[in-house]
Amino acid sequence: MEMSQDNIENCSLVITTKLTDDLFRLLQVREKNESMAKDWLLYLKTTKKFSKLTPGEVYLAFKMAMARELLDGKNEEINMLPELSINTTSKILSSYIDWKIKNNEYQLAKTKIKSLAENKEPSEEEKKKIKD
Repeated sequence: MEMSQDNIENCSLVITTKLTDDLFRLLQVREKNESMAKDWLLYLKTTKKFSKLTPGEVYLAFKMAMARELLDGKNEEINMLPELSINTTSKILSSYIDWKIKNNEYQLAKTKIKSLAENKEPSEEEKKKIKD
């Protein structure tokens, strides 16, 4: 999976097509349905809640769901079929967004990256946490 730092709504057609191809392989889809893939991408790009995710995050969310690391809103496993279902995608990506919000390691890493992006010198306490 080639990682793009752009969010889905700003990605090129080449990158989004590669994402669908990678997901087809991950889900072990035997016969690609091109019109279903186009509808799926259109949904992803035009749904505000999901369009800010990167292709890498979408791929990771599907991988986590397959490994049963993501649970739905009812705290149950997400049933997945070997296809790019818009309904299943919504469940997976909603669960992934919730996971990001609740995951302390993710939030700490996000804070570190944000401080680096701002060229802000980390405090002595932050330096100690980074070393640990």
